Amino acid sequence: MERSVTLTYQVNNPQAAHLENTRTATAIGTQAILFTAPTSGRRIIYSWRMQFATTATVGTRNISVAKVGKDFTRIIQQYVSKTVVASTTEIYCISGEVGVTGTNVITQNYPTVLEPEWSLFFDDTSNIDAADTLLWEIDYVEITTS
Repeated sequence: MERSVTLTYQVNNPQAAHLENTRTATAIGTQAILFTAPTSGRRIIYSWRMQFATTATVGTRNISVAKVGKDFTRIIQQYVSKTVVASTTEIYCISGEVGVTGTNVITQNYPTVLEPEWSLFFDDTSNIDAADTLLWEIDYVEITTS
C-alpha cells in the first residue's frame, strides 16, 4: 500500500485568517516598491492586483514584477517584464482564480510563497517619471515560523 502527503500551507485551516494589504495610488519614486515577508514568518499570497498609471512624460517604462530573495539581487520568479508608454494605465492580476480581468492576467495553479525576508518587487527599471503611480491589493495569509 502506498501513501502520499500533500502540503497545503494552511489553505484549509479556518484559523489562518486571510489578510489584505492595500496600497493607495502613490508615486513610485526611483526605488523599487516591495511587499516583504517578516523575518519571523512566511507570507502565502493567494492573489494580487496592481494598477500602474504613467504620466504624460514621454519615455518608455520598463516594468518588472518579480519575487526576489532577501538580498533583492536574486530573482526567484519573474511575473511581468514589459514596456509601457506615457499616459497608460495597466492592471496586473496574479491569481489562481478563474474569471479575473485586467490588462495582464497571470494565472497560477498554486499560491505565491514568500519565505522570511523575501519580497514581491515592482519597479520601473528605467525610472522615467517618479510621479507614475502604483496601487495594489494583496490577499495573503501570514504564518509565524519562529
